[in-house]
Amino acid sequence: MKKIISFFTILFLFANAAYAAPRHHKKAASGQLQGHGEIAASVFDAVVDNSAQIENGVGFGITGAYYVFDNLALGGEFSMNSNKISTDGMNKVNYNMFGIYSKIISQPFYFGSSEWRAYALFGMGTYGMEIKSNGGKVDDRAFGFNYGMGLMHSFSNNIFLNMEIREHHGFQEDFSQNGQKAFGKAVYTNYGFNIGYRF
Repeated sequence: MKKIISFFTILFLFANAAYAAPRHHKKAASGQLQGHGEIAASVFDAVVDNSAQIENGVGFGITGAYYVFDNLALGGEFSMNSNKISTDGMNKVNYNMFGIYSKIISQPFYFGSSEWRAYALFGMGTYGMEIKSNGGKVDDRAFGFNYGMGLMHSFSNNIFLNMEIREHHGFQEDFSQNGQKAFGKAVYTNYGFNIGYRF
């Protein structure tokens, strides 16, 4: 799945490179999104890729973005998710992320009268990881990045729904190997929806 997400994200970015040239906002036609900013709330299924002992978890997030051009948005975000651990003595692992991102949006296409747009995004920020066990908890925070793709559906000139897949790589420090500082990463994938308002 990781390779598929990476391939289509890169393919989309190259396909839209020419369209990413500076363009000015135009008055929106009926059914098309308008405005320079957007806010959205999200809910997603978080799948930790590198551990069979960590179960899928539910996550929530909020984003805000400004459209520099018609098809290019820059924004900030916060998300968090909690995943149960099936290993004896371990309870759950909590992730949270503060970051910024860029999103490139395609020209609209239609299924009947429904308007859709595809998009690709790349983000970076700080990732926190907290592991709770019967003996207490351990937490860490470090830099990371993410990338993904999605589909945006317009319900009106201002309201939209996104279906999105994002791959997160949060680099972590591991002090469990004989007291030595090792370099690892926590990898998880979000499959979710977010609903937003464009203004």
